[in-house]
Amino acid sequence: MTKEGSDARTLGDLLSERRIILPLRAETLTQALDVLASTAVADGLADRDRLDQELETLADHDLIPIGSHALMAHMRTEAAHDLAMMIGVAEGALPFAPATAPEARTLVLVIAPLSAGSRYLQTMAALARALGRRRVEERLGSADTAGEVMELDALREPVLGEEILVRDVMTRSLVSVRSDAPMAEVAEVLIRRRLRAIPVVGDDGEVIGMVTDADIMEMFLPRIRGEEGVGAGEEDPGARSVRDVMQRSVFSARADETVEAVADRMIRKEIERLPVVEEGRLVGFLTRGDIIRRLLRGHLRTR
Repeated sequence: MTKEGSDARTLGDLLSERRIILPLRAETLTQALDVLASTAVADGLADRDRLDQELETLADHDLIPIGSHALMAHMRTEAAHDLAMMIGVAEGALPFAPATAPEARTLVLVIAPLSAGSRYLQTMAALARALGRRRVEERLGSADTAGEVMELDALREPVLGEEILVRDVMTRSLVSVRSDAPMAEVAEVLIRRRLRAIPVVGDDGEVIGMVTDADIMEMFLPRIRGEEGVGAGEEDPGARSVRDVMQRSVFSARADETVEAVADRMIRKEIERLPVVEEGRLVGFLTRGDIIRRLLRGHLRTR
């Protein structure tokens, strides 16, 4: 008898033999995920129609290559009634489509309700530790039954891991602009540094706004549509100051907050990146990618 969701203490508590597919047969990633999702629905862990809709919109950053053989797909969704995982092992490497997904023999699907933020992240980290071991890869590849998979020592991996603070994960290379900077200068910085957003700071280093690549695209949209030059009396968009364009309502994180707490806010508010402050001053920047790389450190596979 397995435990589910918040009662689970190990990876095995989040699994059952019914949710282990051997062998997993599919020609595309969509087909493979549908097979695994069906087991969650059959166990009463998710709503079929709503889960199907979520799977159709699964993004690249929701697909994480682990070790040399596994691919983990993960989502927090209103379609899920509880935190759970499903595992499929194919007879050989599956050339999943779309092309952005790597080949994999083992596919794991993790689903969780919106309320399971911290436990959801800890589960992903524990899975990465387990699946990244060579012996686990060998045992999964040689398993003939779901019962053999359930007996893996790796499934005794504790779900609850170390507490990680934002300061342990954030990017400390500070790039910021003042509110009186011209937008042409900001656009150049974003392009040169390959950034998606940049914080706006005041005289004391406090965060007072944010400018994103989307803000810049919107500002230059008339020119993108084909307008040439600047007409008489028309302001050059590149000469406008940051204060005219920046987003003034900015979510931020404290450096001493836990990553789990901040990641939960980022997911609920659909925030991709945010500035990190200490005593009100900018000290770093945090993205979803930073969090995933830290939680799964040492187990990720380059695509």
